[in-house]
Amino acid sequence: MIKSFQLRRIIASGKFIPEIDGLRFIAIMSVLLYHIHVFLAKKNLNTYEINQDNSFSPNFVFNGSLGVELFFVISGFVLGLFFANAYRNSKTINHKSYFLRRLTRLEPPYIISLLILFVGTVFVAKTYSFDESIKSLFASIFYVHNIVYPDIFPKIMTVAWSLEVEVQFYILAPILGLVFKIKQGINRKIILILLCLILPPASYFLPIPFVSVWDYLMYFLLGFLITDIYLDNKEKPKGKKNPWLPTLVIGILLGLFFSFKAEGDELLKMYYNYTHLLLLLVVFYIVLISRTVRILTKSWVSNIGGACYSIYLLHYPIISFLGNQLVKHQRTNNKFIDNLIYGMILLVAVMISSMFFYVLIERPCMQRDWPRKLWNKIRPAN
Repeated sequence: MIKSFQLRRIIASGKFIPEIDGLRFIAIMSVLLYHIHVFLAKKNLNTYEINQDNSFSPNFVFNGSLGVELFFVISGFVLGLFFANAYRNSKTINHKSYFLRRLTRLEPPYIISLLILFVGTVFVAKTYSFDESIKSLFASIFYVHNIVYPDIFPKIMTVAWSLEVEVQFYILAPILGLVFKIKQGINRKIILILLCLILPPASYFLPIPFVSVWDYLMYFLLGFLITDIYLDNKEKPKGKKNPWLPTLVIGILLGLFFSFKAEGDELLKMYYNYTHLLLLLVVFYIVLISRTVRILTKSWVSNIGGACYSIYLLHYPIISFLGNQLVKHQRTNNKFIDNLIYGMILLVAVMISSMFFYVLIERPCMQRDWPRKLWNKIRPAN
């Protein structure tokens, strides 16, 4: 069944890095579990005899929102590879092809999911009126919702705010990618490190009145830095690797990270940015450079990670629609057990629905020449 579905993502360059899809798996599962937790904490208002605090669980899951930042670093790494490989080999970049590829790869799944969710929101769930939904729909389609409505999340697809940040980075990436034209590797790394250190206070003292790439640029540039380290490491002879030291380091960092919640005033968030950057750098080093986490290369992990875009597009409305029905039916007298049951049902529902969408809509768009193939099928015969 899996072979017939062909779940593995299609790589235009032909160079598949399983660890990247493994990291995508971590990112999407973090976001998914985070949103399930937040939804059930807000919506499960049933009365229970056993209503234990379980404070460790909310704190652990709450920080799962770090998955969005992990996605930003992955985007920086992937596009960094594109620009670094071109400039290291003295190739000319076709910017028209670059933007066209982004358009044909990402837009069809995004627009189709937006239209499906628009119909579901207005005519099925009737969550919002047609007038207010159509405005939000068009703002999201053109990636300006954060700008036009800076104080509210998109109504049709709540998570679309982060996709707008991604698109802004795609537009800036050809300019930012010029850093790989710098011949001296140490100079490139120093510039990227300094930018990662400067940007958190810069975005704090020079804020923009809406969420934008300016708030998250340090994560994309961290991806560039990891690209540089990754390519340098590929050119070195293979030596004996010791997984214990990096594993110990990441264990300590994870313990520190999950000891606090990612909330507070803006100055405290600037401190969190530095903590997140360090944590993500270590995670990438262990997974991608030292390659000591082999489970992330397993086919089932990379297949789910490869479908992360479809999961990301659809998971929130599925959680909301199905979850509102689930919480109406109390299963036990223990709130933790009930939330566990609800969470498992929601997790399975999201995965099944998203995989069908991925196979039918997203994966075909991964083929570079899919517009030409589609045109050849639908154009009238001569």
